[in-house]
Formats: sequence, structure tokens, C-alpha cells
Amino acid sequence: MTSKAQLIQERAYQLGYEKCGIIPVSALEGYAEKFSERIQRVPASEMFYQRQRHLTQPHEHYPWAKSVVVLVAGYGKYKIPEAVKGHIAKAYLFDVRCDAGSEEFQNSQAMEQFMEGLGLKVATNRKFGVVGLRWAAMQAGLGIIRRNNFFYTQAGSWMHLEAWLT
Repeated sequence: MTSKAQLIQERAYQLGYEKCGIIPVSALEGYAEKFSERIQRVPASEMFYQRQRHLTQPHEHYPWAKSVVVLVAGYGKYKIPEAVKGHIAKAYLFDVRCDAGSEEFQNSQAMEQFMEGLGLKVATNRKFGVVGLRWAAMQAGLGIIRRNNFFYTQAGSWMHLEAWLT
């Protein structure tokens, strides 16, 4: 018998995701400490990070959640137009979080519908994440966070991360 986790991973790869990991929500517990450390190191960033503090307490906002599904997709495949090269970051030029017409956005919606079709209650936030995305991806063994705070897989750092609480 195939488990729901196996079905989710298979579907993620069918949709073109590079990596898929599923972890218990409890694996996120160290994120609050890292979050606070980051604010302490750069106190001027506190106002920015205050709006993201909810990412440190998924159980408070989603008490029903038992696991986190984390997906990684590369976005380094796009060619940057010369006129904007060096002026606008690739992540903003090809922001698949917001472009409902993009293949990546459609795949994200298909993934969510697939999980709901398995009978799972899911929560996500495509634009900002429902959990600390880099931390969750690292905890799932999908890559590492380096000193520049970028997330890296074997394919590099041009990665888009998504997560769902289930």
C-alpha cells in the first residue's frame, strides 16, 4: 500500500519540482531561536521581521497541523534581458508566487488540490510562506542555508521554496 507521503512526493516530481520533503511540525521548533538571533544581530531589521514572527509559531495559528510538505523548484533557467540585467533581481523578474499564469503557479495550485484530494486539510501562503521556508527545507534535508542566508541545493541557490501545513 502506498502512503500519502509517497503519493505526495510522486506527484511533486511529476509536476517538475526538484525536491520534496515531509517533516513533522515539531521539526520547526528551532526556528524561533534562529529568528530571534537574526534580529539581535541586526537590530535595525526588527520592524521588518516583526511582520514575520507568526512563522515561528505554526501550532498557534494552525493547531490541527501535523506535518509540513516542503517543495523546491529551480528558477535559474530563465534568461535575463540585457536592459534589466544587474538592475532587477531574478527572483522579482520571474516571481512565480504571484504570476497566476505561470506554469510554476499552476503546478503549485495542482499540488494543493492533489493534497486536498487525498483528504488532507492544508494551509499555505504562496507569497510569504506559512512557515520559515528555508528552515523547513533544511530540516527536511533538501539543502543547506549558508552564511549569506541563501538556501542551496546541489543545483545552487536559484531556488524557489514552497510549503504547506497538513
